[in-house]
Order: sequence, then C-alpha cells, then structure tokens
Amino acid sequence: MKAIFIGECMVELSTLDNGLLQKSFAGDVFNSAVYMKRLVGDKCDVSLLTAIGEDSISHEMEVFFNHQGLSTDTVFKTNDGTVGLYLITTDDNGERSFSYWRDNSVARQMMDILAAKKIEISELNSDLIFFTGISLGILTDASREILINQLSTARKKGAKIAFDPNYRPQLWETKEVAAKWIDKAYQVSDIIFPSFDEQQLLFGTASIEKCLNHHPSEDEKEVVLKAGADGMFVKYQHDIIHREFISADNVVDTTAAGDSFDGSYLAMRILGHNVSDSLEKAAGVAAKVVTYPGAIIPEGLTREP
Repeated sequence: MKAIFIGECMVELSTLDNGLLQKSFAGDVFNSAVYMKRLVGDKCDVSLLTAIGEDSISHEMEVFFNHQGLSTDTVFKTNDGTVGLYLITTDDNGERSFSYWRDNSVARQMMDILAAKKIEISELNSDLIFFTGISLGILTDASREILINQLSTARKKGAKIAFDPNYRPQLWETKEVAAKWIDKAYQVSDIIFPSFDEQQLLFGTASIEKCLNHHPSEDEKEVVLKAGADGMFVKYQHDIIHREFISADNVVDTTAAGDSFDGSYLAMRILGHNVSDSLEKAAGVAAKVVTYPGAIIPEGLTREP
C-alpha cells in the first residue's frame, strides 16, 4: 500500500522552559504523515509530496523525513528558494500561537515543479492521498485548480482522497475565497476531517447535523467531525458514531493535536480497522501528543496498534 501526503513542511522553533529555542521540523501534512507511519509500520509506504530547497537546512529537513520513516521519492528540490519557518509560543493552558516566515517557501512552487517534470499526481499509484486547506492556501489559484483536477483523476483511478480544511485565514485572500476552494476539495474527497468551528466560520453551518451533511452527494463520504466539547462524530454509510470529549491530563502544547488525530485515523482505516476503533485510537494518540511540547513527540508513545 502507498499513501501520499501533499503539503508543506517548515522549520519549527519552540520556546523551552529556560527561554531557549528548540529547532525541529513540522507542518500539518508532515505531522499527519509521521503519525500515520508510526502506526502502519512496514504495511504501508508513506510519502510526503512537497518541494524543498538545495541549501543546508533543506538537506537537514530531508534527513529528518527519512529518520521518521517517510519515503522521499516525491520530495522535489529547487535552488529558487528555501523552506519556511515558524515560531510557536504557548500560554499557561497549552494553547499555542504562531509567527510565520513562509513567503519564500519553495513548497508554494510544488505544482509548477511537478508540471516541469511532467509528473501527474494521478500517476503515482497511491492508495490514499491526504491534503489540507493549508496545502491549498499556499498555492496560486491556477495551481489550486490543477491540484484539485489531478486529485479528482486519482480518485477515479481508485485512490482514496482525504482532506482536512485546516483553515488558516492568513493564507487566503478572503474568507469567501477559502470557502470556495475548501468546498471544491470536499467534492473530490472521500474522507473529510472538518471542525465545527471552521464550518461555522466558513459556511455559517448552525448544527452538527448540517456539518455532517455539508456536501450531500451520490458518493457516500466519511465525515469525521471534531466538535470540541461536544466530542467527535463520524458519519459513515448513513450511521453516526459519537465519541465524547475527554480532556487530556497535563496539557503542555496543543500543536499537532488535530494532525496526529488525522494521521492515526487514516492509519487505522487503511489497515482495515472499523470506524469506531479508528476513532478511539486517533483520539488516544492526540491525547498523548498534547502532553509534550512541539509537533512530533517521542516515537515510542505512538507505535503500531
């Protein structure tokens, strides 16, 4: 089996208790790919589709990809720039805020690089493809259209498409533009990970039921809704599965909570587990992730199920 995660990885700087900065690498799809790989092990090849530079920090990032067990056959390099960077600051409750330096990130060029190499995503023979609203947000309109079209073609060829809106207002021209492209992404996806807050903000959705049925279509979609204190809901094959919200003990940093949930859920599903077990495992991994600083926690805490 093969899974491809499309998006951007960045240099991550986080503040330690002593005030010093710790460097790592992270990004929403990268984080999800790491947590998926930890659960699927050798049962699935997990690749990151992105672009990096040819400088030393980009090389260090690629080494980190390999260290996490990710395949790098779809990591493309260019000397036209380097990777982006962000700084995490957290408050006393573990809630985080971010400062970004990503305007020159070469991940924004990834669709142009694919076109220059005459590579189509639909020809990569993947069983699962995952992307997010951030994957779309860093691209131009023309590149967004190409990505959506190629994902649609990959889906017709048998790939499962998974999508998390992961709405970040600073990446989009307007909220209306974001809603338009996120809606297009819903249409080409099989598994969707919306949050209730995002759905309210982008589409004015007033209820959990409407969130779960946001895009009715002939293709039955697996909708995995994160509804905060109301818990999590999964709509699958006309059934609704609910898991109550359980607060994690000792929340240190909520970075990558949703990313680890997505990757773990997809890992369980691609391994053949049912929705209920997948939901429980994903929630358990996310609960561990928030008790550690940074996006990627020690590997031993998230091994195969």
